[in-house]
Amino acid sequence: MKLNTNKKIVTVSSLLLFFCACTNDVIQCETALSVTGNNYTSSSYKAAVKTALEDFLETRYYLNQYIKIRTQEFLLVDVKSAHGRCFKAMFRVMPDVALADIRKTQGLGYSGAELKGLQFESKLQADTISFIITKVEKTVD
Repeated sequence: MKLNTNKKIVTVSSLLLFFCACTNDVIQCETALSVTGNNYTSSSYKAAVKTALEDFLETRYYLNQYIKIRTQEFLLVDVKSAHGRCFKAMFRVMPDVALADIRKTQGLGYSGAELKGLQFESKLQADTISFIITKVEKTVD
């Protein structure tokens, strides 16, 4: 009986350690933006994001939050470089982008999931920049 209890403790401890190791990569990073604050829709924040996106190599994208405003869908995404620098960016999602599971759950259960093969375009309209997701190859939760 004692051996069985120790085995459960080791298993639970191993799972917790694995979970911490997996999420640690997403959470800890040095900010890469020259602006402060969390106003993801401000022109100055978007300009800093555009510059950082152009400068980053080996970029990885992680879902932070799904947001729906009327008929438009947005993803707040944690963007991380291979060098440990990161920032958050708000991306608009086009209706034809394949994100059925995220849409169905409105992002619940997908926080921290990597958005592999994310492709986007940036558009300048009336002195504001929009980041629009055009493709996501797969979501790795």
